[in-house]
Amino acid sequence: MITQISNHILKLQGKAELPREIEIGQNYHISLEGGVPSFSETDNEDGTHSRVYIFRPIKIDLLDPKGNSLKLKDTRSKSQLFRARVWAAWKDRPDNLTFEEYYDALMDNLIKFAPEIVNMYQPKLPYGAH
Repeated sequence: MITQISNHILKLQGKAELPREIEIGQNYHISLEGGVPSFSETDNEDGTHSRVYIFRPIKIDLLDPKGNSLKLKDTRSKSQLFRARVWAAWKDRPDNLTFEEYYDALMDNLIKFAPEIVNMYQPKLPYGAH
């Protein structure tokens, strides 16, 4: 039997750090970039179901009432940002490795050669610091 979906609902989940204080009682325009990792269905008890999609924002732009943009922090962790960059490098490769195979092999190499990588890419101390 095919389930009839009578309505589709987008549920926003997450938070973002503001660069400064905003005013309570004002209307704001928000632009979101993110993904939908899951959905659920509930029975409406009339032969139909409602489907609720969970949306998790990654990048958020907020426009104040004057039209000024407040860029909010990217909500992803450094490891999530790194994994996304690795995926971008992997997708253009000609070999037949899945992303998980590629990522696991890359991470094994990063762990194995961590001292060399740290030496190459560690933050530089300011001039005169010890």
